[in-house]
Amino acid sequence: MVSARAIVRPPDDADRARANFDEALAVARAADDPLVSGYVLSHYGLLLAARGQVAAAQSRHQDTLAIARAVDDENLRAEAHYDLAVDATALGHRGSARHHLAAALEGYRGIDHLDGLTRCLGALAAIAVHTGDPRLASRLVGAAAAARDRIGLRPWPSVAVVEGRTSDGIAELLPPAEVAALAGAGRELTIEQALRAGGHLLPQVAVARPR
Repeated sequence: MVSARAIVRPPDDADRARANFDEALAVARAADDPLVSGYVLSHYGLLLAARGQVAAAQSRHQDTLAIARAVDDENLRAEAHYDLAVDATALGHRGSARHHLAAALEGYRGIDHLDGLTRCLGALAAIAVHTGDPRLASRLVGAAAAARDRIGLRPWPSVAVVEGRTSDGIAELLPPAEVAALAGAGRELTIEQALRAGGHLLPQVAVARPR
């Protein structure tokens, strides 16, 4: 419950969120539950990334990945790779961002994790902006929004902040009418169609089965 409160707090309530995460992490470690510790660290890092404390976020996410590998949990492993892709993009480490996002996609596809796949669309949009393709980024943002609407998902507050920065970056490069038109076109794509549209940005991403 403590970690759940921290996850849903808005990033501008960071002090209380951090206190909740610290408490949850202490409880998980005292209970010798590495899997719970891994998820707490994942969300804790996302909060820090949303606050611009990317180096601290990356440290927690590296610990998340180490735990995921130790306990051999596919979902946590995908979460850690997604987290590290977000961190690397923010730091301008494009090669690392692409590597981690490709690994996250492979993991989420393997367990049919729709929420994870929509977050990957958001992360891929960020990479598109950083590589000078805001038009593709707009389509990916639209696809992610439509996929979430279809299954009733809402991004976690920290994810919403991170993805909002991508939208801000797009808005700096394209006029509003063009952004709206491209996002509308993106809303017509399935998750996998959108991922294929941006697949050239990632290393060794196979064309997945259509949905």
